[in-house]
Amino acid sequence: MDLFDRALGMSSDQMGEEMDAVTKEAFIEVALDANLIPRDEFAFVSPIEIGKVTKLDQVVGKAKTGSKQKGRTVAAAPPPESGADNDGDDPKVSVKDTREKQIISDAVRTNFLFRHLDDTMLETVTSYMTPRTVEQGEAVITQGDRGDFFYVIESGVFHVMVNGAHVHTYEVDEEQRVYPTFGELALMYAKPRAASVVANTRGKLWKLGRSGFRQVQTLASTAVTDPTKLLRKVEIFSALRYDQLLGLRDAMETRSFVPDEYVFNQGDAADGFYILTEGAAQVVKTEEGVEAEIMSLTAPSYFGERALLYSEPRAAGVKATSKLTSLFISREQFEQQLGPLADVIEQDRRDREAKAEVAAKQLEAFGLAAASRESFGFEAIVSSLPCGAVHLARHMTTDKLYLVRQELKSSLVERNEQERIPREIKILNQINEKGIHCASLPTLLRIFQSDSSVFHLFRKVAVCDLSQFCEAGALAGDERLRFAAACITQALLALHSELQLLYRNVSIDQLYVLEDGYVSLLNFQFAKFDDGSCRTMCGPVCSVAPETLRGESQTSAIDWWSFGTALFEMVTGDSPWGSSEGEDTVLLKNISAHTFGAIEVPEASTDCAKLINALLHPKPSERLQGPAVQNHPWFAQVSWKRLRAAELPSPCADSAQEFLNRLTLEAEDGGELSGKPLARGGPTGWLTDFDSC
Repeated sequence: MDLFDRALGMSSDQMGEEMDAVTKEAFIEVALDANLIPRDEFAFVSPIEIGKVTKLDQVVGKAKTGSKQKGRTVAAAPPPESGADNDGDDPKVSVKDTREKQIISDAVRTNFLFRHLDDTMLETVTSYMTPRTVEQGEAVITQGDRGDFFYVIESGVFHVMVNGAHVHTYEVDEEQRVYPTFGELALMYAKPRAASVVANTRGKLWKLGRSGFRQVQTLASTAVTDPTKLLRKVEIFSALRYDQLLGLRDAMETRSFVPDEYVFNQGDAADGFYILTEGAAQVVKTEEGVEAEIMSLTAPSYFGERALLYSEPRAAGVKATSKLTSLFISREQFEQQLGPLADVIEQDRRDREAKAEVAAKQLEAFGLAAASRESFGFEAIVSSLPCGAVHLARHMTTDKLYLVRQELKSSLVERNEQERIPREIKILNQINEKGIHCASLPTLLRIFQSDSSVFHLFRKVAVCDLSQFCEAGALAGDERLRFAAACITQALLALHSELQLLYRNVSIDQLYVLEDGYVSLLNFQFAKFDDGSCRTMCGPVCSVAPETLRGESQTSAIDWWSFGTALFEMVTGDSPWGSSEGEDTVLLKNISAHTFGAIEVPEASTDCAKLINALLHPKPSERLQGPAVQNHPWFAQVSWKRLRAAELPSPCADSAQEFLNRLTLEAEDGGELSGKPLARGGPTGWLTDFDSC
């Protein structure tokens, strides 16, 4: 089990999400380390380069770390734990007496990460905490080390040291039943420790690792799985649009079964498809008169999907092992709703080919059909990125300006972000393929690479990020502010309704001002499809939604919360949770303690201030979101149709043009970033011809 948990932790790091399945790369690395398979002889097929065999060492990257962008800490998924305090294991239950349980319970109740837990969940947290005795002078945590555990002090005096200087003391107050805690950020992401904690006396601590915290979060989550999200996971439904999935969901009927009742038997005519919404079942197969279980099913899950394509007898039976509730649709009902599934899949193929042909003609019209890195002169850096930069680039044949995002391959490998590139390309391509015409979403034209970099070529020219625009005072006045906010609103609505995508990165230094004064999204490194599995804390800490701190499944509501935070920053120049340069713990505590209506924005108009508070409602179910944002009184003057089509003149256009003029004057400073060459098929195993992505 230890090896599996280690591989599961690695998988979560690679994918940037909490995973319940092991990736191939993680499995191979753990298996090789444990000498379960021979290293020299082993090769595997990369999930990105199907058909190309590569060595294992080509995909082993370094662990992710956090990064700083303009004073905002960007959270990254934690790397696997190592050493004596390996937290990759299952959380261990430690025996405690009544006094110890009460000490831990009293302590964690006061911490913002645990305030939302009920008594049962707090009892679970208490059971997972394990003791640690420390001697005088012993360092509990060391500044700069990667965070691993959260601590409760039962006894002793501890000094907090920053760069060798004593800045704070933790001491137990038995009379007031005050038991200090520290290290809580380690439960959320692997940011290096900001300070050291050293025992000034002998003492006793209780510690909780990330695995225990994740398990408590999962148990505490009350999110209900939408059947539509399950339908999207079914491979044969991948061609269906979201509105078709909604229609399919609405056409399904409820079927219930008692324990030991068969949903269907092996050999039965395949009549339809099931979604298991409550209870459990087992898949059974009978051979030579003996029935054997071949797998178990628990809600939420699905089965029987082949019946929608093939008229074959059931290859196995499904038997309820508890009271079971399911949603069912027959093949006849499905075809009444959408037509034969095989025809739907074939039509989707034709549509994709037609869109690819239109895209090719568009490139040809722009003179970019054969464009490569050598086709462009880099004139200026628009903004810096953790792995590269965003450039203003001129196409030397047509003399037209474009936007190019350059990312250094060596930096991507160092940050273990190789897998992000194809994932982001897939999202950007879907924006094009689905014909989502929105002035505030990027249009990806080409992807090409050199030995050291990957380049994304975008049609619309950006002149700066939104934080630079705000700092220059270019959003002063309600009209300019409203226009920029409306651009962000329409982009989020398009992603949520047409792609079912969570952006998870709404921040003024991740939004860009275009040359026409519109505001656009550009970087999709944290974006994930809304399938109910997103829980990971990512993006700027000051934009984290309270439900993420509570461990709940993320929905589109988190983007509207982040938009509310960004809008406050656009008005005031700082975060509503304290200075964006401040300690992460302080920011997160303020987010956790926030109550509805507590945000004061004297710099904003009355309607704008009301909108900010509505967006920052701590309860996702009551937060203003979706089309209701468009209908807010502050946006009453906005023509949404003209805005989406880029037909509405921007009041920010003059300031955007000034930024563009300044960039072109600084052309000599805009050269391509240099990096360590990593040729295609080289030591990372993920470098492909991205033009085919």
